[in-house]
Amino acid sequence: WKLSLKCRWCSNVLLNTNTSTSTSSTSTSSSCHNIECQEKDEIVCQKILSCGCPCNGIKNELDCLPCLTCNLHQADDYCTICYIESLNEAPCIQLSSCSHIYHYQCLINKISAEYSGARINFKYLHCDIDRKEYQHISLQHIKKKSLQKKEIITQLASKRLKHENRLNDVPLKDKKSDYYQKPQEYALHLYLFFTCYKCTLPYFAGGYQCQGNEAEFDEKDLVCGACQPKPENVKECKIHGQSWLAFKCKYCCEYA
Repeated sequence: WKLSLKCRWCSNVLLNTNTSTSTSSTSTSSSCHNIECQEKDEIVCQKILSCGCPCNGIKNELDCLPCLTCNLHQADDYCTICYIESLNEAPCIQLSSCSHIYHYQCLINKISAEYSGARINFKYLHCDIDRKEYQHISLQHIKKKSLQKKEIITQLASKRLKHENRLNDVPLKDKKSDYYQKPQEYALHLYLFFTCYKCTLPYFAGGYQCQGNEAEFDEKDLVCGACQPKPENVKECKIHGQSWLAFKCKYCCEYA
């Protein structure tokens, strides 16, 4: 087994090297006919590094990923997203924001899946190790939609923070706080935003204490103020339209 030619990705022995090698004419190493292995061959860099090892990065990068075996000594480390395969068992990228390495496809899958639960959050855009936002040129296309949504919600949350006169809250003034002089981050932490089932737009849904992120929910119940049925005498605000429309308790006049 040690002397046999094996698949680069799954380490299965290639019994017939004439028919079991990668179909790519420029492949830097052999791979089996397993569909997953062939898919990895399609995106992996085809260059050989100065140490003689095949590059474990992805195609079309200006700078190759340093050798996981000879330079970084992380070839056998598990990807901290999937925890199923080691780094050398799939094409990887090194983040420019924090230098941590992940499987490229694991990052794509995580960002594409977005958040879980009813509350819109953007933790899926951040490194699992140091919480910095994923930065790599190959991720720009997959992050675009999420970043646009984040910008919209940040603006809504900031307006809500100002509307409630909370720009002088202790967390924004305390130097030991995680939100010291960071009103936008504080607003995103403070308020809940859901995606309306009817119009698919994000809407304000109260403070973070109102509902746990993992609480069970029916997506059909998530309806913004503009899409909710209203009595005939309810008029639309000339300034804010229906997006800030709220109902109050008929007994104490608090928000319902």
